[in-house]
Amino acid sequence: MAKQPKIVDLAAHVGLDKATVSRALNNRPGVAPQTRQRVLEAARQLGYQPNIHGQQLRGWQSKTLGLVLSADPGSLSMRFYGPFVLQFVIAAAQQGYDLLIVFRDQHPDENLADVLNRRGVNGALLLGQQSADILDAIRDAEIPAVQTAIYSDAHPEIGFVASDDFAATRQLTRRLIKLGHRHLGVIGHPWHLSSFRDRYAGFQAALEKAGLA
Repeated sequence: MAKQPKIVDLAAHVGLDKATVSRALNNRPGVAPQTRQRVLEAARQLGYQPNIHGQQLRGWQSKTLGLVLSADPGSLSMRFYGPFVLQFVIAAAQQGYDLLIVFRDQHPDENLADVLNRRGVNGALLLGQQSADILDAIRDAEIPAVQTAIYSDAHPEIGFVASDDFAATRQLTRRLIKLGHRHLGVIGHPWHLSSFRDRYAGFQAALEKAGLA
């Protein structure tokens, strides 16, 4: 069975860079009509399937959301991921959407935005710490996306929904101080995840307010 061509193969075939080919396939601005037509024809000839047929139908709208998980399937923590995934499935179904789960490690050599576009995804939910290349790809492809629980300060264009870790940890620390404790510490790596950074900042804010080192 012939190997499914990738976008890099298509780009090499038409003599264009991958970004231009991606914009042409997804009907994004910045591509001449003749170039877009050449890319689409080459995609059909090579058997490349980025879901372009559905995208060209007038009035067609995808009802599929992509859930991008940063962990590989073998290392999933059900205590963390399980409740999130269940609520995503329920919420999507209630709005008439299907939920497609994508594991980054299953597509190590591909632009993740291309993977989502080929599968007809019109919105992405990002769960867990995502790498910069994933966030860059989704931002550049202009796929509507929301980071969940953990967010990237370097990608303010991608919104997020997360707990108020700063306020919660500040409140917890104030409670300990009120109980008379003065030698306090935080367990965790303050700069590893956004949630840890926010918790550490809340901890420091409570100490400063109380005049403690």
